[in-house]
Amino acid sequence: MAVIKMAVFNMGPQINGSYKEFVLRPVLWSIPVVCVAIFSGEHAFANSLIYGIILGVMDTVIYVTGVRRAMPYSHDPNRGLRIMGRYKWYRLFAIGSIVVLMLKRGFEVMGTCFGLLLIHIFLIINLTIIAYRINNQATRRKE
Repeated sequence: MAVIKMAVFNMGPQINGSYKEFVLRPVLWSIPVVCVAIFSGEHAFANSLIYGIILGVMDTVIYVTGVRRAMPYSHDPNRGLRIMGRYKWYRLFAIGSIVVLMLKRGFEVMGTCFGLLLIHIFLIINLTIIAYRINNQATRRKE
């Protein structure tokens, strides 16, 4: 049985530097899904899907901001965890209040939840691709 050895990598420079790739790539990958929803004639679903994508991007920005605020406290992990916990509540309050507001206004929320889920799936795929690149660069440097 082959053992796959992963290199230890640090995504801190990517988060501190240009974190726009965390935000822009999932948005660009979701554009074809929105186009399919628009061209299928489901305009109400497409509109709520766009709202969900906007909510997903807002959630990602809040998350990355929390990570960036917690990174200077790597020597004190408990303080960093408290900061990340506070940003978790910011994320839940922001998304929850907007979804409740949309429900009260009579918007279709299923597409919003689907768009939010879609952005997070694309974010996980994006982070996997970034981690794979960092891993390959680390193994090339070793050789």
